[in-house]
Amino acid sequence: MKNRLRWVIRVCLFSLLFALSVGLGAILIAYSSAGLIYDYRDTASQGRLPETDVIVCLAGAKGRITAATDLWVGYTHNESREPPVLYLSGVGHQATWAAMSNQFSTLAQGRLREDAVVLERQSANTEENAIWFAQMAKREGWKRMVLVTSGYHMRRALWIFRRVLGKDFRIDTYSVQQQPYTSEHWTTESASVRVTLIEFLKWSYLRLTEQPQKVE
Repeated sequence: MKNRLRWVIRVCLFSLLFALSVGLGAILIAYSSAGLIYDYRDTASQGRLPETDVIVCLAGAKGRITAATDLWVGYTHNESREPPVLYLSGVGHQATWAAMSNQFSTLAQGRLREDAVVLERQSANTEENAIWFAQMAKREGWKRMVLVTSGYHMRRALWIFRRVLGKDFRIDTYSVQQQPYTSEHWTTESASVRVTLIEFLKWSYLRLTEQPQKVE
């Protein structure tokens, strides 16, 4: 009886140590790989403004709307073409024009008219952002967009939008870079470590599981 009890205890201890080792290994792998979410190159910048129908800003974090409106101002410098529509995605059910316009860049204040901006209030996550936008894009006949979101969020967001919109829809990217959420500095603060790891796990899970369906 004592020998059996000892055997059971040993098996339990071994199982516990094995589980802890696997868990620690998974954490170390995720930590060493999480910086990959910053490993991409934007196709839009203030010095390179691609032809587009709409600027789509995922309004889920500080600084994104300001950056998107600043980008929009860049398009107004070419008088031979109309600036694109500014589409603010996921601003919340209670969002108003007054509240949103307070987040515009200094250059955009007074220049960006309400009729040039879409406030999308229904979506609550990145996949819903893409689905709601796809429905309006189909109605409006849009075929090109510049996607604006935080640097840590861009890879996952771009993946979802490409899946939902399809290969014929052109998507350029414009990342909002804020310290310490960069490939060089994300490990320097606990908040950026947490956000980067969570985004990496979400992105990895997305790639390994069923993808969002294209909106017909």
